[in-house]
Amino acid sequence: EKQITDAKVLWYVNGVLSDTLIFNDDFNGYTTNYFYFPTEGNTYSVKIVKGGFRNVSATNYVPSEVKIKNLEVTELAGIDEEKSAYTSISLTFKDPIATQNFYEIIVSPVGEDKQKFRLWSSDKIITAEVYYPSPLAVEAKNPRRLLFNDKHFNGKEKNIILYYEPPQFENIHRRWIGFHIIDIHLRSVTEEYYNYYTSMLQHKNNQESDILYGLGEPVNVYSNIEGGYGVFAGYYGDAKTCIVDTLTVYYK
Repeated sequence: EKQITDAKVLWYVNGVLSDTLIFNDDFNGYTTNYFYFPTEGNTYSVKIVKGGFRNVSATNYVPSEVKIKNLEVTELAGIDEEKSAYTSISLTFKDPIATQNFYEIIVSPVGEDKQKFRLWSSDKIITAEVYYPSPLAVEAKNPRRLLFNDKHFNGKEKNIILYYEPPQFENIHRRWIGFHIIDIHLRSVTEEYYNYYTSMLQHKNNQESDILYGLGEPVNVYSNIEGGYGVFAGYYGDAKTCIVDTLTVYYK
């Protein structure tokens, strides 16, 4: 399909037209004429107009910041049935009161948030989410993002323990956890962001064939794009960088 490079792309801030985006060949996409730093509480909208096509538009906002209050990383939290070591992260934050909030946790190599580690948790706040793989789905992969809401801890301090499998190497009866540096992201996300990614993950899980149950039913992936599909959504992120040192594990 031919890429559209001459659409009229209007950018609004709090309902006021702020800019008209232009196609930039260097970036192979539409860019603003000015630098806009997203501001907490602001609402942003985009409207796309092109003759012969239906208009496309979307609106969303930047939610309130929620900071990581405390963070603890345990290099060796355990060894699984396949003799792989796993690391634990204990993350604590204070949920704002009187508002419904949605969250996402991501762990990635430092500066590479697109290369996310697969995560898991035993916290019911997370395991009760529709996208989280059932223990009965033996071939399901752990997600690369943990999404959850504050329905059961609104306005309270919340601690979540999660796990990931670090880079590691194996020899006879010995395994090394390799030195690595990670970024731990806590994102306060909008409800639209939460709905899109939870439904997308659930859909992907259902499309993965399971040896016991086969393919699941398709899931309608949420979209807040009028005249199109996908998501236009905001988040406010806090991140901490941690060093995970080399560790040697001996086992029989």
